Amino acid sequence: MMPRLGYILTIILLALVTGCTDNSYDGVLPDGSSVYTGEDSEQLPVLLAMGIPDEIMTKGSGAIDYDIEFPWKDKDLYFYAFLRDMNTSFATLSSEDDRYCLIDGSVDDEGSLFGKRARKNLYDAYLNWMGPDRTVIYPALDLVYDFYGYYIDDARIIGDVERTDYAVRFPVEIDGSQDLMSAKAELTEEQLADTSFDEEEKGQILAHAFSQYTAKRDIHPTFLFKHHLTRLRFEIYSGMPKSEDIYVDSILVSSKSKCVFTVAHKNAESMGLDFSLFDGYSMLRLTERDGSALLQDTYHPASGSDYSLPVFDREKVEVGGSILAAPDTEYTINLHFKETTESGRVQEHNNVITIEHSSGRFLAGNQYVVRVAVYGLMDVDVTVGLEPWEDGGSLVIDEEDRL
Repeated sequence: MMPRLGYILTIILLALVTGCTDNSYDGVLPDGSSVYTGEDSEQLPVLLAMGIPDEIMTKGSGAIDYDIEFPWKDKDLYFYAFLRDMNTSFATLSSEDDRYCLIDGSVDDEGSLFGKRARKNLYDAYLNWMGPDRTVIYPALDLVYDFYGYYIDDARIIGDVERTDYAVRFPVEIDGSQDLMSAKAELTEEQLADTSFDEEEKGQILAHAFSQYTAKRDIHPTFLFKHHLTRLRFEIYSGMPKSEDIYVDSILVSSKSKCVFTVAHKNAESMGLDFSLFDGYSMLRLTERDGSALLQDTYHPASGSDYSLPVFDREKVEVGGSILAAPDTEYTINLHFKETTESGRVQEHNNVITIEHSSGRFLAGNQYVVRVAVYGLMDVDVTVGLEPWEDGGSLVIDEEDRL
């Protein structure tokens, strides 16, 4: 009688154990296949790294050259990692099932639809996780994940986060001082150039980026962030001696300001900003590099210019920081000037100028300098040059734009 009772108790216990579920991976994908590589399992943390773009945009300050010290200091970035599998839905939260969504913000902030927050280490390329749960471990077996990151500065989020089977997106509003950036992590040329890997192993690395397999080989997701806005800088030049006493009071650019930011997508080409879903334009105002209001009674064409030189070869004065605008075919710019006459009377005038470019569009990720030759309070010439940021070249506005 006792052996039979023991047998029954054993069956009951087994049923209770096998009936329990959790989020740990059991070695089998949803289609029934296994991706175990046969290597010893290790507890390997997920390490993320940043590549070095030419320039970095930071909060309210337009562009900062990368040669300054610590351009990413105290800047929040956000990240997702999703299982590379046809059954993966980007709507799944990491707190619900960390096989499909390895990384998002839901573990640190219950129910969060945003990415997991991180900041760049000041002394190397790696990122430090922020928040209460600061360590993410690759699954014990060789699941392969796609990693996504984004940066929104202090742009205002004006609606709900939408997470679908294929994408993560939300609406935002810019004011001209923020940069919006995103990236999907890809293998870099440097990672694949490692001579310690033979061709067969390089093939395995390509197939398993990114996973425990690549982490064991010191290959980590690396992000090269892409700028999604157009940067406009402003320079003034003296057209004639009397213009040296004319001051720039303000510069505004008419631009779309509301968009949908797709920060993760199974088709990486679909990531970025979509301004087409919102109507209307806003006036984006030029500020100082630190985001403060443009200094008054400060910016005027350089005194003592060499007037034997062509006007745009003369000494320039850079005005404020820069404006980050929606990519467009043209911009309407308001240049507000102020002049004090010999009698002490203050005169003001708002010059309204439309700038275009020969290729037909101001492109995302490009930096343009708007050069203004000042001849008088109501008399200016304007040219536009394309400067290195992600591209190079030059563009010129027709002389018909002179007022």
